[in-house]
Amino acid sequence: MQKRVTLLILLAVIASGCAYTNAGDAEELKDLASKTDQTQYNVKYNFTVQGTALLGQTSEDAELFSYNGDTRFDRETVYAQGNTTTSIYNMNGSRALRCTESNYLGNRSSQSECNVTNATVSRYIDGTEYSNPEYSVNYVREERYAGRKCKLYRIGLPPSEFENSSVINTGAIVDLCLDREKGYVAYNSMNLTRPVTSGGEAVSNIYTLEAQSYSSDVSREQVRLPEFNRTEGNSTGT
Repeated sequence: MQKRVTLLILLAVIASGCAYTNAGDAEELKDLASKTDQTQYNVKYNFTVQGTALLGQTSEDAELFSYNGDTRFDRETVYAQGNTTTSIYNMNGSRALRCTESNYLGNRSSQSECNVTNATVSRYIDGTEYSNPEYSVNYVREERYAGRKCKLYRIGLPPSEFENSSVINTGAIVDLCLDREKGYVAYNSMNLTRPVTSGGEAVSNIYTLEAQSYSSDVSREQVRLPEFNRTEGNSTGT
C-alpha cells in the first residue's frame, strides 16, 4: 500500500512539473547495477524507437556484450535508403569508440569506419545512470525477461533532463528492469509525461529496449577495441 501511495505521489509531482525528489530507492538501484562490473553476459534485445518523428529512424535489434565492465553495444538502424549497424565500445572516461557499417540499397554499396567519439549508450544499458539524486526512483515489482528475473524501477526525469532539446519540453518516466543476479538492463522504456508533436505526430514513447535472450558465453575478445585510424568524432548518440 505504501509503494502504491508513493507511486501516485510521484506521478502527481511529474504531471505538475514540480521539483523532483529522490524517493529512496536510488542506492538500491545503484548497488544492483554495480554488479555488471564483475560479470560476463551477452544479451540480445528487441529495440524499438517509436518516436520516429523525432529521430527519423527505427531500430529492430540490439545486442550487448559485457566482460567485467567492458562493453560493446550493437544496434541495427533501418533507414529508407538502407541500414547501419553501429557498435559502441567503451573506453576510459567519457569517450567511446564508435564503429559503423552501412549498407545502401540500389547500388549495393557499403561503408565502414571507426571513430573516437563522445557518443555513449549509458542511457540504454547502464543502470547507475538513473541513480542520480535529482531523479525520483521507486522500486515497483519483480518482472521476467529472457527467462530471467529482474527488479523493475520507475524513475522520474525532470524537464531539465532535456534542456538541450529543441523539441522536448517536458519530463519523462523511465521503466528500468535490472537482472537480479547480473545487474544488467533487461528492460528500459522512456515515456514523456506529456506528448510532444513532431512531424505532425504526437510522440510519447521515445524508445523501448527489451531483452529477448541471455547467455553467459562471452569473451574478452568480443569487447576488445578494434584497430582503427584515430580521429575525433562529434556524435552524441547512437
